[in-house]
Amino acid sequence: MAAARHPELLAQLEQACAELGEAERTDAHGCDAVAAPGGRAYALIAADGRIGVRLPDWDLFAAAYELPGSDPLFEGDQRVGHWVVLPEELRSDPPALRVWLGHAHALSASRV
Repeated sequence: MAAARHPELLAQLEQACAELGEAERTDAHGCDAVAAPGGRAYALIAADGRIGVRLPDWDLFAAAYELPGSDPLFEGDQRVGHWVVLPEELRSDPPALRVWLGHAHALSASRV
C-alpha cells in the first residue's frame, strides 16, 4: 500500500476505531481508509482532511448529512453513494466521532 496521504489523521482515525475491533488500513475512493479485516472500508480521510463514513442505512445517512458542515463524498466529479464527509469539528469531539464510526463499522460488519 502507498504511503498515507494524511498519516497523522489516519493514526487518529485508527485510534478512534480501536474500540470497534480490529481495523486495517486500506484505500477507498482515492483516500486513506480503514476497514474491518477482509471487509469493506467504513471510514476514510477525505482530501480536505475531514473524516468520511460509509452509511448504507438511509436514516443514519440522512442524520449524518444533516449535521451542519457535512458534505457528500466526491471522487473526481462523481458523488460516491453512501458516504458522508463529517463536519471538521467532530475530529475534536472523540465521543461524537465514535458514534458515527460505530454506526459505519456495524453496517460494514453486517456487509450492507
